[in-house]
Amino acid sequence: MSSEARYIGLDYGEKTLGVAVSSPGNVTAVGITTLLRKDGLAFRPLMKGMKPIIKEHRITHAVLGFPKLPNGDEGERCVLTLEFKEKLERYFKFLTVELWDERFSSAAVSQVMRSSDKARLDEMAAVYILQSFLDRMNQEGTSG
Repeated sequence: MSSEARYIGLDYGEKTLGVAVSSPGNVTAVGITTLLRKDGLAFRPLMKGMKPIIKEHRITHAVLGFPKLPNGDEGERCVLTLEFKEKLERYFKFLTVELWDERFSSAAVSQVMRSSDKARLDEMAAVYILQSFLDRMNQEGTSG
C-alpha cells in the first residue's frame, strides 16, 4: 500500500459538509471539522474551506459519501452529490474522488453519539464514511 496516498472523507449534506482525514499510513480516520453551507447553491466557499485542509494533510484522494436510498436506489441526494463530485474534481484537478455508500452512516453515528450537536454529527459521519473505506482498502491490501 502506498504510504504517500492520503484521504479526505466527506459527508455532503444540504447545509453542511462533514470533513475527516486519514492518519499517516491510512489506518484511522480523524474528524477535522464541519463546513457550513450558507448558500446551498454556492460551491466555492466549500472548496475554499477545504483547500487548507487538503494542503496541510497532503490529501491525494477524496472519499465522498454517496447517499443511496435504503433500498439501494439513487434519489435526489445522489444527483446533488454527483454534482458536488464533479465540482470537486474540477476545483482540485489532482484529487481522485471515489463515491462510498453511506446509507447507514448518519444512523450509525447518531446511535453512538449522545450529543444533539448536528455539526459534530456530520463530522463524525465523515469519519464513519472514511473509516469504512480505509478498513475495506486495508482488508483488500489495496491503495488508491
